Amino acid sequence: MPNGTSISVKNTAKAIILDGSKVLLLKKAYEDGRIIYTLPGGGQEPGETLEQAVIREVLEEVAATVQVLGLVNIYEHQRPSRSKPDTFKHKIEFTFICKLLTPYQPAMGHHPDPHQVAVEWIDT
Repeated sequence: MPNGTSISVKNTAKAIILDGSKVLLLKKAYEDGRIIYTLPGGGQEPGETLEQAVIREVLEEVAATVQVLGLVNIYEHQRPSRSKPDTFKHKIEFTFICKLLTPYQPAMGHHPDPHQVAVEWIDT
């Protein structure tokens, strides 16, 4: 890494929410026409546990209340920042299996992700 480069480290917590053979995903649409699907979740805030982060993020993005059942995966990646050329991003993503606590129909939460356009059950 070149001198003068800063490092940004971020923990994120993602949720796997299943209903039979379907998984709940966010649908994102970008200006260049790309459509991607991703698990609900996001960054851990100071003072909160990873489990608290995933519960909060699911509520914010998909308006669902969940219980965390367990950690299923840890994914780590690093890359140069696209928006800050002098910053190197290091992200550690913790993925949890979660259970819905109430009946649920896909809905946007009160604080959706940037580019989020829908919430959908997708066949696995």
